[in-house]
Amino acid sequence: MNTAGKKELCIAIDYYDLIDVYKELFAEEHIDRLLGEYAERGVTAVQWRVSVLGRLLYRSKLGDMYTNEPFSADNIPGLANTSAHVPHIKAAEARGNAEPFEISSMKKSFYKAKAILDKIDPLEVAVRLCRKHGIKIYPWLTIYDDAGFHPLTWSNLIRKHPEYCWKSYEGNQYYHGITSYVYPEVVDYRLAQIKEMLSYNPDGIHLCTRSHSRPPGYNEEFMKFLMHHEFWEWRATPSGKKMSELIEAAKKHFGFDPPAVEAFEKKTGRKPSPEDDEWWKFRGAYLTEFLRKAKKLISENNAELSFGPRYDFNIYPENFFDWNAILNEKIADKLHYGATDNYCDKDNIAKEWPEFLDSTGLKNYFFCVKSNKNSSDFIKSFEATGNAGFLEKFNGLTIFESFHLSLNPELWNFVDYLKKSASFK
Repeated sequence: MNTAGKKELCIAIDYYDLIDVYKELFAEEHIDRLLGEYAERGVTAVQWRVSVLGRLLYRSKLGDMYTNEPFSADNIPGLANTSAHVPHIKAAEARGNAEPFEISSMKKSFYKAKAILDKIDPLEVAVRLCRKHGIKIYPWLTIYDDAGFHPLTWSNLIRKHPEYCWKSYEGNQYYHGITSYVYPEVVDYRLAQIKEMLSYNPDGIHLCTRSHSRPPGYNEEFMKFLMHHEFWEWRATPSGKKMSELIEAAKKHFGFDPPAVEAFEKKTGRKPSPEDDEWWKFRGAYLTEFLRKAKKLISENNAELSFGPRYDFNIYPENFFDWNAILNEKIADKLHYGATDNYCDKDNIAKEWPEFLDSTGLKNYFFCVKSNKNSSDFIKSFEATGNAGFLEKFNGLTIFESFHLSLNPELWNFVDYLKKSASFK
């Protein structure tokens, strides 16, 4: 693995979160101040998230700009009976609330986003100001996140073609929001987004597999939960545990899309099944081919493909990612992977992804989700698990979530600590 030269420090910026969390409009002045602070702190690159699940948070001409349509809690143009897709509305009525917190909060963020998009193109501003401050920028696009809890965030693709999402093994359900790259239409749709982002002349594009989309049955359980609880309480309740179990149960149960099933049967003479490792290798090859096409397009524009396999949302079965191809063909220029919970566990990373640690010729970044606790606890945990030395294997560090870093300067202590450690130099 090539780790020559100074370690790089990348910050993953979710621009929608910045809009949501700040009282003021997070427009050009705020972006300039934030990036200036990053530059002073030694940040070398940012991943700038343009996705609001299936919509886009810049002046896209492809029809998926987040604020293209007026905000509506229970009616989305082109969709019948939208409220049936939004358990929060009925649940709020059951609790006697005129409008649930999660809808009112989303409305505030929506109108702030609209005011910003009416004033500036955030992606143009971010690229320009990154150049000013000497920071590389990679627009961050989620490739398996086309839905979410509210249809306002659904992409036009799955509004018109829900059948382009992963299909269940029984063939009677779809995993709404998890788009299938088995279909050429999905590939073309995503490549068009990448091409449009490349027109802003960034240093590269970051593709991420993280998702907010949830399996069938989840919304029903969510509605039952919301009848008696507020949105933010779900993780600490039996109902919340059941919803988590629904996500886990969906693993290996979806992705049986007809064109892929037919091709597999033709090749092997048998039907695929959830426990068939050969099937998942075959099924994952469609994603690999999409990544090849994305890489070609990005390289033709003198930019880099950055790839982030996020395992905090683990619907992807073993053997789905073809790491031999990704690494050996250098399909990605940069790979961001690692811890996805509050504390970083190097042993778990080494166990699950040994190919990464032994790969050569590819820039590798350890992905670290910030702690919800204060930075001193984070540092102690990091030291206790030996992760500081573990960083020697990597070209750099990627930290998420950035809006907490900017709001809570104490968390910069963690960054400063890492920059001073021997393994980060």
